[in-house]
Amino acid sequence: MASTILLGLLSSCGGDEVPAPAETTLVTFPNSSATCEITAGELRCWGFNDKGLLGYGHTNSVGDDEDPCGLGPVPLGGESVRGLFRIGGASRCAITDTGRARCWGSSFAGEVLTDPNEPAEAGPRLAAEVELLQLVGGSEHACALLAGGSVRCWGQSDLLGQGDGLDRALELGPSGEGDLSELPDVPLGGPARTLVAGSSGAGSFTCALLEAGAVRCWGTEPTLGYGDAQVVGDDETPEQVGDVPLGGPATSLVAGRGALCAGLDDGSLRCWGRAAPYGVLGYGDIFADTDMVGDDETPEQMGPIEIGEAVEAVYMGDNRTCVLLEGGRVRCWGDGLPGVLGYGPEVTRLYSPPPDDIELGGPVRDLALGRNHGCAVLEAGGIRCWGHNSKGQLGLGDTSSIGVEGLPADVPIRPSCEGS
Repeated sequence: MASTILLGLLSSCGGDEVPAPAETTLVTFPNSSATCEITAGELRCWGFNDKGLLGYGHTNSVGDDEDPCGLGPVPLGGESVRGLFRIGGASRCAITDTGRARCWGSSFAGEVLTDPNEPAEAGPRLAAEVELLQLVGGSEHACALLAGGSVRCWGQSDLLGQGDGLDRALELGPSGEGDLSELPDVPLGGPARTLVAGSSGAGSFTCALLEAGAVRCWGTEPTLGYGDAQVVGDDETPEQVGDVPLGGPATSLVAGRGALCAGLDDGSLRCWGRAAPYGVLGYGDIFADTDMVGDDETPEQMGPIEIGEAVEAVYMGDNRTCVLLEGGRVRCWGDGLPGVLGYGPEVTRLYSPPPDDIELGGPVRDLALGRNHGCAVLEAGGIRCWGHNSKGQLGLGDTSSIGVEGLPADVPIRPSCEGS
């Protein structure tokens, strides 16, 4: 699932206080070495550009030796961007103010959406009879959340939640538009407000957080959280299987690579999926290397992650999990190359939430986590990014990693691209 940041970013080359411009959103994805920014409806992306996923019509990395703000927005035909989403590892879709999506890269099963040397605006559109709100997916399926809370999926049959064993394709019409109105709604038993998806070597999954606070999952991943390792959606529907037992209503849901976390309305956190080999679930080294949660026990049976205080938000990157606590404090655990967790070069793996906050130079409003990098928004305005930067994913115009020596708070605030 996308990790997003809502920013009031600062226009400065350094220091900690500058005037805050318009709201900005940053987007990264687990297993991605790129970052994208949406400001005033314009999309800009930088970092690794395999298959032209940055959308500029070339495959060169951006931000490694230039200011990414200077390249201008990703060409999308002048439409205002509301959100950026990933379907599988090699495609991107921007939902615009039209309520439709424009997609580029490679789709599931390797289907080519655009040539890497064509800009994003050359890609096909996705549309339905109502506005699109979210898009998620894996290598063999994709799902859309529509206005009103309905969910529609296409691709491989046992990943679609229909229980009828039928594959479903999204055909592109003569105008290059895929019409989701021809697809059936996934039987969820209620309207959804959030979708997440992920995959591991054992299978793929999709989960929906319903308006009522229940979580329902389907797919071939054996750690869906029902405690029995069953495939859900091949011959039954998520509504028939029921809620993932969490121990209370959920208010948030995020997914990493083969793992999920739900924040409950009492401020506690439940995580399930694959712990190995990085300890991303936070239950300590009992699940660090060989085990998983959700195949023969439920998240409710495991109980809350021991953090010691209420969680305000949770985020998952490729191999790590972070929580935002009261007062804008951040703690992370899991695995990373030196400096990626944010505690300095000496700390590369934590199997459970640490007692110490990451030093980010002030209270944090929000986070975004990619493969081996992360960004935090400070309450005072501006963002600090840390981690590995071999492809320019930190957006600093170089390839120097941050946190490998020292701490994230040691580096300047990065401004947004507003007005560039």
